[in-house]
Amino acid sequence: MPSGEFSFSLAGVTFVIRGADENALDSLGGYYQHYPAQSEVPDVVLEIQADPAFLAPIDDWPPFPAFLVSSKGEHCMELARKDALGTIRSHSDHHFPIHGSFTLNSTTNALESVLRIAASIALPQVDALILHSSAVEWNSKTSIFTGKSEAGKSTISTMLADAFESVTKTSDELLVVKREAGQWNAYVSPFIGSKGLPHGKVSPVQGIHFLQQAPFHKRSALSHKLALKEFMQHILVYSGMPTTANQVLDLALHFTEEVPCYTLAFMKSPSVSEVLGIS
Repeated sequence: MPSGEFSFSLAGVTFVIRGADENALDSLGGYYQHYPAQSEVPDVVLEIQADPAFLAPIDDWPPFPAFLVSSKGEHCMELARKDALGTIRSHSDHHFPIHGSFTLNSTTNALESVLRIAASIALPQVDALILHSSAVEWNSKTSIFTGKSEAGKSTISTMLADAFESVTKTSDELLVVKREAGQWNAYVSPFIGSKGLPHGKVSPVQGIHFLQQAPFHKRSALSHKLALKEFMQHILVYSGMPTTANQVLDLALHFTEEVPCYTLAFMKSPSVSEVLGIS
């Protein structure tokens, strides 16, 4: 990755990361180089000071990798954990640009975490969300799989991609979904953990499945009320700013109204493709 300054765009949002010195961005991982900046005017600017010996001066650290989040006014929040400390601030109307300033320990995880937080705040402003989910593309459409830890998100996407040449895995951990032109599209993310995925790929969302491991396969449609409750649990967002929380809730309402939502009980067998309509 380049040192000093780096820019990229994701789902229509342009990010600029500026290091306080030429080595400040050396720990930047992920696959951001596959997401060229689409605008010379940044929507998000992150100023990074890297210090290998940095340790945040707080007494009660939250369990890693969580951040301690505190409001610094309606338009600003402070985020802290043992390897990172800084603020993210938006304009008074919560429009771009968003500005973040952080001191970090020189680790890949610290810088990646700050980037994810900034993205989770910025993307809702362009009708997009980050989901904790896996996904596959089949027949030019994306099927999303999410659920609690150990529900089988990675298992099902890898299993289907391995079993069918027509299926491509497009997410293993984090997926961006965006409401645009009357439909929801899925964007392959550039974050760490997306090795081997088709970076930059975008396709319409066909449906989302909330996983339950079982000794059988069964897909059942969810009511909007239950779908919304489940969906909210799998959105990556730091809602220290009230307007961001309202934006996320509004998008979640639209998503669960406009995208087919299912529970999917499945066993670890490619035959789950039969209830998904994949062949």
